[in-house]
Amino acid sequence: MKWRLLTLLGIALACAAGQGAEPDPDLRFLIKGLRARETTLVCLRGTLIEHILRSADGVRRDREEWQSFLGRAPGTGTYPIAMENPEAATALRFAASHGLYRGEALTLIPGPSQFRSVRTSPSARELRPGTLDITVIDGEHETRYQPYDQTAQILPQGRWTEVSASPLLCEPLMLGNSAKGYGAFLATALVALGTPADRFPGLVDEASAEHPNPHIKSVRLDAKENIDGVDCNTVELVVQTDQPFIRTVARYSFAESCGFALVRRLVTNRYADAKYDVEEQDSAKGLHEVAKGLWLPAAVVRERTAISDGAARHTFRRTILRVQDVSLEKPPAEQFLITLPIGTLVQDLELQSIYWVGGVNQTVIQRVKLADKDFSLEGEPQAGATK
Repeated sequence: MKWRLLTLLGIALACAAGQGAEPDPDLRFLIKGLRARETTLVCLRGTLIEHILRSADGVRRDREEWQSFLGRAPGTGTYPIAMENPEAATALRFAASHGLYRGEALTLIPGPSQFRSVRTSPSARELRPGTLDITVIDGEHETRYQPYDQTAQILPQGRWTEVSASPLLCEPLMLGNSAKGYGAFLATALVALGTPADRFPGLVDEASAEHPNPHIKSVRLDAKENIDGVDCNTVELVVQTDQPFIRTVARYSFAESCGFALVRRLVTNRYADAKYDVEEQDSAKGLHEVAKGLWLPAAVVRERTAISDGAARHTFRRTILRVQDVSLEKPPAEQFLITLPIGTLVQDLELQSIYWVGGVNQTVIQRVKLADKDFSLEGEPQAGATK
């Protein structure tokens, strides 16, 4: 009798384990559709305009997040100029191919242009160029260059799947980092929950299969929902971590009728040290077919909203990302090369070294200045001399 009970218990556990290991067929179909989309997206280039509007509370929150990111105490240090104003804009020109990426982000700040010829009228709202940041991924390294203070960082090129950026930004970033996109992201999450990696051939790398993310708690496909007139398949992913969040619920909605394009991304974070949730929602607007089976949005609206325990909602930041132009043409190879000017201060995180390009550093510059006081060209007439 005892042997029979143990046998039945073993069969029950085996069946339960088998059910947990096999993903929902509809979820597998979605992942297959996402993968098909991502194989179509080989190259992408274009220009985006990002417009950020913040309440006073939004400015404060952004500053606190920036200080936390830098590990500084609140109220110390300086902030990027875009964080000093409730309104900011950025122009981003990008190009991406498999394993290659270049992005040039120009901050636009309020104020009249220094060139009178490009001014519209004295009363018009004007934006003038601010700081420029350049990021280049060349297949081996990622270089981040800031021309305004002539500094650069060099990092080993990652192979991560970036799904936290808005729908217009995440795909060029994933493409440039040789990541496989949302299909790989969801497949890797299911493998972390016990699904064999061979159920998703070519989507899950060895590192993710051998060391699954222990913070992923669940992945499930919800019933279809209609978003802005488009039927969508929505996947919910729950992550439980320590700092800075204790719980994250992310919902990704894809439209099969639009080539499995991402229509909405809704992420809710519960901060460990706060009594409220922060909700971040990206909504794609104006989806249109740019190539056979490949749909892209004309704009994306991102909103960040604080939700108190009493369910009161307060949207403190709204970002509108508009497509100025977009192309699927392959960028020229030289676009993914970057030559740092002489005198650039470089922090190489792979080699763990800091150096100046060309060996020209502040010490050398100071020595030249001191030497200039007693230096004159041979044969140069001296002060007070006459011919």
